[in-house]
Amino acid sequence: MGRLLFAASAWALAARDQWVGWTARARAQRLTGVVANTRFLLSPWVTVKNPASTAHERPRRPVAARGRAHATRARRAAQRCATRDLRLRQTAQGLAPRPTATIGNGMSAWATVADERQARQAAIDKQVEVYRAMLP
Repeated sequence: MGRLLFAASAWALAARDQWVGWTARARAQRLTGVVANTRFLLSPWVTVKNPASTAHERPRRPVAARGRAHATRARRAAQRCATRDLRLRQTAQGLAPRPTATIGNGMSAWATVADERQARQAAIDKQVEVYRAMLP
């Protein structure tokens, strides 16, 4: 039995950055893929050949998978923030944001099914008129 505790790595560590060859920009982009092992504890009754190597190798794959999942969540959150900021800027400039496809919430704009059918048929009739006008 043993315990390993991982945490986010140090933001600025000159020796690491120099050894890896990171610039400030590269560090900002790639640091999310680095974790720090802050605690390593093995119970006294554990007998394993090369315990430190064994203990550090086992969690490597799950940590990498969690790191990829975290990076994906972070990227999606950044995209949502950028989209929100863009829409706010467009609204401030008086521009209408591009319409987005939405999934209906089960609420209809029409009072009855017959009203909806009638509105749909009217829209189709208008489209047919446009197509007929375009044909020779």
